[in-house]
Amino acid sequence: MIMMGTNGLYRGAGNTVLPTIVMITSAVANAILAPFLVLGLWHFPSMGVLGAGYSTAIAQLLGAAAALWHLRSHYSGFHIGWRHLRPAPPVLKDILAVGAPAGVMQLVGSAVISLYNWVLGGFGVDAIAAYGLSFRVMMLVFTPIMGLAQGLMPIVGFNYGARQYHRMWHAVRIATLTTSGVGLVLGGLLEVFAPAVIHIFSTDAALLDLGVLAVRLAMITLWIAGPLVMAVAALQGMGHGGQAMVLAVTRQLLFLVPALLWLSARYGAYGAFAAQPIADGLSLGVTALFMAWAIRRYRPSPLEAGVEE
Repeated sequence: MIMMGTNGLYRGAGNTVLPTIVMITSAVANAILAPFLVLGLWHFPSMGVLGAGYSTAIAQLLGAAAALWHLRSHYSGFHIGWRHLRPAPPVLKDILAVGAPAGVMQLVGSAVISLYNWVLGGFGVDAIAAYGLSFRVMMLVFTPIMGLAQGLMPIVGFNYGARQYHRMWHAVRIATLTTSGVGLVLGGLLEVFAPAVIHIFSTDAALLDLGVLAVRLAMITLWIAGPLVMAVAALQGMGHGGQAMVLAVTRQLLFLVPALLWLSARYGAYGAFAAQPIADGLSLGVTALFMAWAIRRYRPSPLEAGVEE
């Protein structure tokens, strides 16, 4: 919680480098400690799964300590005292306005993953494993898109607060086009090299066939997924957490869940894997409506646009 809080604080202030350093420090420490504590290398005891837990806890403590040390130093630019830790209802209200919908989005996303596993469980272990592999590949290629969304939110927030709507929409446009282009490139590469990627994780023939199909179906709409995420990030940056939640939950509950249940009943595991790209395509229209509403509400003045040009 300390790492998450301080990382959010720095990102909100425009410093995206320090949170990256803190997270990398924690991840590297975990990766280094885990073999020693799990396998008992050198003079360390062999603790198995318990060792993995210890390595994670120690790594998180190191990351939190590094974040707190920098926060208290003169390098951070922040001067936080005990008086600032007193609960302030107006501040908490503003935080919850954006944070509560984001929490609901995370909760719904986790529930949908559980539903996916439940549905695929009816088609055998290979179907669940194939989904797990495709999900890991998807998250790997999705990382730069999520990173751009984290960077877009404070930029939108700064310009929204300053009523520099022309600059705000310029940033949203750049982020949308960039993520769409990245999605096209990465999605195209994975469509071609999906067999080689899945072969890294498994050599089982049945799992390879299902895994390749799952990855290829997931990559079809990667170029759409980026703009969808940017739209949610933009609405959060403007403080419209409720609208962002509705947009994200609409994709999950209104499109993805029905498509998953119906297609899996008709076409088995193949239908379940096809549910995600179909939901992405349907969500594009809803996203366009939300963004059209936001553009009309926060339309740049002609004078502002002329100054920017």
